[in-house]
Amino acid sequence: MMVDDINKRDEFKRILIELAEKQVEKEEIKGYYQRFENLYWDEDPSHRFRHYYYDIFNCLVYIKNDEKAHNLEHLNQNIISLFNYADSENCEKKIVPSLKKLLDHVSLETARIQYYAKMIEDSKGEEIINDITSRINRLDHSTEEVKHDIAQVKQDVDLAKQDVTKAKKAVSQAKFGITQAKNVVQQAEQNAEKASKKLKNVQKEYIAILSIFASVILAFTGGLSFLGKGVDIIENVDVKIENVTFVLGIGGVLFLNLLFGMFKFISAILDKEFGFKCLIGLNIIVVVALVLLIWLRGLYTI
Repeated sequence: MMVDDINKRDEFKRILIELAEKQVEKEEIKGYYQRFENLYWDEDPSHRFRHYYYDIFNCLVYIKNDEKAHNLEHLNQNIISLFNYADSENCEKKIVPSLKKLLDHVSLETARIQYYAKMIEDSKGEEIINDITSRINRLDHSTEEVKHDIAQVKQDVDLAKQDVTKAKKAVSQAKFGITQAKNVVQQAEQNAEKASKKLKNVQKEYIAILSIFASVILAFTGGLSFLGKGVDIIENVDVKIENVTFVLGIGGVLFLNLLFGMFKFISAILDKEFGFKCLIGLNIIVVVALVLLIWLRGLYTI
């Protein structure tokens, strides 16, 4: 490959890239046309430059991949403007066929690249849609799992509530049982206390009964013994009946008071009240009777 041909190919690619940078103004069209003319035209037909599809394709791919700085639409519009300028009456029509082929080739490759780009975008869009659909399906599956987990949690909560209710019921029953047990214990304590009191009362009553028998026996024995001695004195000794009666009355009063004292002691053991009003009355009656007997005896003796 000749060096001149290589240089022309490089110049050709530079021009295409520059035309893709912006929309060329009318004043600049002539300059670009001049550059294409220097590139394409030669007096010797065998030395005239012919562009390559490969170079056009590489330039268009580069422009497509660098859309921030270049644009395929700008390239196509600028080449159309150059072709229209070359086909006008203001310039020679030396390179019109070359520009016409260039416009045809650029338009064809642009359409092909845009078509493939659209196919890729569609495939990417389809992949994105498939990915979104897959994610939605996974999300639905996850949602179902979450719903299942929520239902399971609700079921566990219901079971826990039932267990709490049973526990509360058991605690209530236990409290009721404890209350009943306390009542039974209190009742047992009260019964034991009553039994203890009854036992003490029984002991006291036994003691009182024995004391009563002893008192009665002592009272009767002492009284009879005292009366017997008094009768013996009256029969064997020449004494006055008044003195004997007085002594016997005094002895009876003493025995009576002794008997009532023993009853008082027994009532104290039994925790019962025992009145002495009757004792005072009996003492007064006995004394008054003795006085009357002595007085009457003295009266009849005189």
